[in-house]
Amino acid sequence: MTKTNTVATLPIEVADLNAAASLTAAGIVELATTAEAITGTDAVRAVTPANVRSVLTGLKTISFNGKNGAGAISAVGTVVGDKVLDVFGLTDGALGSVDTLYETTITVNDQIQQVSASDLSLKIYCALILAVV
Repeated sequence: MTKTNTVATLPIEVADLNAAASLTAAGIVELATTAEAITGTDAVRAVTPANVRSVLTGLKTISFNGKNGAGAISAVGTVVGDKVLDVFGLTDGALGSVDTLYETTITVNDQIQQVSASDLSLKIYCALILAVV
């Protein structure tokens, strides 16, 4: 026996098919471009697996020692415009997120700028960097 669905038996109304999707309602979504996925600031568009791969491919990590006072620290492989997503302390007294101690966007190739004037020279850090495209 074959059953045919009719408009009356569908779980949503035909008029709702043109509504935008949200976290709580089905609807139409717009796909993000790769550039939009990489910036990561759009809360409306959906990403595809290819977008996610592009973002993950652009991630890099660097580890470094802090310094005594604000200034440049060697960060080989960073490029002007790279986004510093987070900085984590790896040693006692610096454990956890400490991103406020460092710049949020790389301003000099192969360097990360410590903005804190504190003596962080005995501490080790790891930064998660998103490469520019």
